[in-house]
Parts: sequence; C-alpha cells; structure tokens
Amino acid sequence: MCELQIAMLEKGVEPKENIRRDIMGENIRDVESDSYRNIRDWSIYRDYMNGLEYALTVFNHMKNKNRR
Repeated sequence: MCELQIAMLEKGVEPKENIRRDIMGENIRDVESDSYRNIRDWSIYRDYMNGLEYALTVFNHMKNKNRR
C-alpha cells in the first residue's frame, strides 16, 4: 500500500481524505464471533489484494505503453 501511495504521489495523483473509523459501524467492528471476524477480515484483505493487483496491471500497462 505504501508503494502504491508513493507512486500516486510521484504521478501527481492527489490522495483523497483518509478513511475514518466511523465508516464501519460498531456492530461490524466489534464482533464476538471469531468465525464472523475471520470472514470480515478475509473479505477486507481480498478486496485490498484485488485493488493492488489491478493497480499493478495498470502500472505495467502504462510502463509498456511508454516503451513503444
């Protein structure tokens, strides 16, 4: 994530406001069930990984386009 942020800053992409804790409700953030917590955390992790994979694909496309 840090590498992505640095690359965006180098390309002049203005970062949006940081996400605040209140975006996730208390009922989702503070869960008793380990199973539910694991599913929640895996879903968040999966979405971040998909986002990073997409960003890498875009950067590779831009890099290859500039070589031509």
